[in-house]
Amino acid sequence: AVAQLVRAGFFFVPASLGVTEVAMVLVTDALTGRPSLGFAVALIRRARELVWIAWGLWLGWLEAPGVLGAGPGPGAGTGAAGPAPDRAEGS
Repeated sequence: AVAQLVRAGFFFVPASLGVTEVAMVLVTDALTGRPSLGFAVALIRRARELVWIAWGLWLGWLEAPGVLGAGPGPGAGTGAAGPAPDRAEGS
């Protein structure tokens, strides 16, 4: 709960880099007297975030058109209107 409160207060820091880590160190130091424990917890939380980000990017890559030999996506290279219709010769 404290980490979310700190993140909300420092929303302008990109990816909250360093903000949540400092908050965890201060809170665990106050509760246990061991600031290194708070830093370890903060690093584990950050690693968990990176795993979820990587998982989402990987799933997005799999679902992207053209992945796994499916060929280009619909309308690729044909312009906005789609492919030109076939015209019979002589018309």
